[in-house]
Amino acid sequence: MSNKDMAMIGIFSALSVVMGYAFIHVPNIEMISASIFISGYLLGIQKGILVAIIAETTYSAFNPMGSGLAFPYLLVAQILGMSLFGAVGGILGSRGEKQRFSKARIALIGAAGLGCTLFYDLLTTLSWPLAAGFDRGQIYATIALGSVFTSIHIISNTLIFVLALPPILKAVKKTGRFG
Repeated sequence: MSNKDMAMIGIFSALSVVMGYAFIHVPNIEMISASIFISGYLLGIQKGILVAIIAETTYSAFNPMGSGLAFPYLLVAQILGMSLFGAVGGILGSRGEKQRFSKARIALIGAAGLGCTLFYDLLTTLSWPLAAGFDRGQIYATIALGSVFTSIHIISNTLIFVLALPPILKAVKKTGRFG
């Protein structure tokens, strides 16, 4: 891995952590997943996953609202979930180098945000009850009780992916420094 690659991974990891803390006091509205998706889109699948691992570990471990180190199953679920954002960003970025941001492409980015957020929320919601040995009824109750927060997260991330990411990606790609 080149020095430039390491620098870009470090920059995107730091940006993602900062974007995670930007909305820390607003429940289920966040920009860390969008930042990690952008890193994958611009740097590729493997580097996007590496950014996700570094950023989510740092964000969760040093979170002033509660460290993920106290709940290892949750931390692992968070890292796996965010890794999907980096990987899917890398997949869409590698397939979109020559494509314009048409309505269909924007819808695909939105669908990616929705799908990755749903996967992330399922992983993180299930991490505690599964680790604690909850039975099926308790697991369903946990999912039901968290459904409002999950819905807010899915809707807000989908909107962020549809409204904010295409202009950001278009502007960055226009510089010619990526892709």
